[in-house]
Amino acid sequence: MRRHYSCTQTKGLVQTATFALTAAALVGLSSTIAVAQPTEPTPPAPAPSMEPAPLTTPEAVVPQPAPAPADQNPFETAAPPAPPPPPPAPTMSPIPDGGIPPAPVPPQFPPAIPSIDYGARFRTGLLFQDPDKLDSLKKAYGLVDMDIYFAGQLHRMVKWQAGVTASIYPTALGTATGVTTTSPNVQLLDVIAKIEPIPEFSVWMGRMIIMADRWTASGPWGMDEFIFPGRFTAPTNLIPGGLLFAGPKGGTNLRDWGVTLWGSFAGGYAKYFLQAMQLEDPRIPPLYTGRIQLNFLSPEPGFYHRTTYYGTKDLLAVGFGGQIQGRGVVTKPAVAPMPMAMPPVAGSAAQFDTWKMLDADIIFEKTFGDAGTLSLDGSIALFDGGAGAPGGSGRNFNNSMVAGIGYLLPGVVGIGKLRPSVRYQRAQFRAAGADASQIIDAQIGYVVMGWWARLALGYRYTSTDISKAVASATGHAIFIGITIADP
Repeated sequence: MRRHYSCTQTKGLVQTATFALTAAALVGLSSTIAVAQPTEPTPPAPAPSMEPAPLTTPEAVVPQPAPAPADQNPFETAAPPAPPPPPPAPTMSPIPDGGIPPAPVPPQFPPAIPSIDYGARFRTGLLFQDPDKLDSLKKAYGLVDMDIYFAGQLHRMVKWQAGVTASIYPTALGTATGVTTTSPNVQLLDVIAKIEPIPEFSVWMGRMIIMADRWTASGPWGMDEFIFPGRFTAPTNLIPGGLLFAGPKGGTNLRDWGVTLWGSFAGGYAKYFLQAMQLEDPRIPPLYTGRIQLNFLSPEPGFYHRTTYYGTKDLLAVGFGGQIQGRGVVTKPAVAPMPMAMPPVAGSAAQFDTWKMLDADIIFEKTFGDAGTLSLDGSIALFDGGAGAPGGSGRNFNNSMVAGIGYLLPGVVGIGKLRPSVRYQRAQFRAAGADASQIIDAQIGYVVMGWWARLALGYRYTSTDISKAVASATGHAIFIGITIADP
């Protein structure tokens, strides 16, 4: 079939051919210019792969380093970012002297002002001994002591301290019903307001510890020996409570209400204490107590101290203390008159005596490199006042002495260190014809964390001679003790 073209179609074909020739000429010119440039030819693009692309996971993504700043040499390693600044040190309270906080103050810990600190400590132990027959180990009884204490400061010169103590001791063993009764005792331990303008002079007021010898200020919490010194045991069927104490005069837990003036010099190399105690009862004269202490190797700053420092410091300290109180001890208890007795029965009123005490103590502790730590301590005390018969004040000793030696072994056994120790005590009862009473304690301590976590296993020998006509007994005991405290 023949195709016919009109003039219009012929004209369109001519225009199309002309455009094609022009485009071809331009392409040829471009190729000529490209060949004249000194560049490498562009390789052909690779053929697309028919395989599916692998799945991309977060672990497969490789992070790219950030581009270097424009003014940095790209061949140099960028400096690491600066560490964050340390937290600011606690500062003194912005509350001005004599002012009050504008809002309730949240709990803060020292040295912040105002601040509050708190903690707890407890001891629990088991003693194998018959309280009626001290030479028998056929019975066992336990004890529990626990303290909860608080302290804080409202001003750099105004501070406070408070504490509560709880104890449980069996008071009747082997009763007819077979039931052991206990005597839980919860009471105030310390309640102290403190004014401390300078280290050399401070005033404490309230219920606080008696500062007459070294052992009392240390307490069972600051010594390695589990049993506090001065406690002489007697059969409970002869002496109520079965315990006689040869030591300073004081109330429960050797604390009383009163006022203390004290201070330390040279950062704790010398300290003094002056106390007027037992002010809760206006009918009796105050119990005046004093002590001075000198340290030669390491200071012991602060009000309290410890009997052993477990090798954390070398120590050589001597101290001298004393007490005096008029009408301080009862020589003869009051006797109730018979009903309708006229006149009153002669001698029914109580009779008193002046209490006096003098004490001297010394402690030495030295660490010998990696060989361990040697501890030596001793004291001697003289007492005057009181009767020799039970039923008086219980202050019935003429004198007492304590001598101890301990050695902290350097190697760690399990999670702690071993500290064997031996302590000897001797006291002379006031009654005529009485021999000296003696105690020997041999103990193995297991020190897990200093004063705050330790165990004790020991043997105690006692020879108590109050009076040939009243009580004389030899005893043996085995004790196990655990002490845990908040550091």
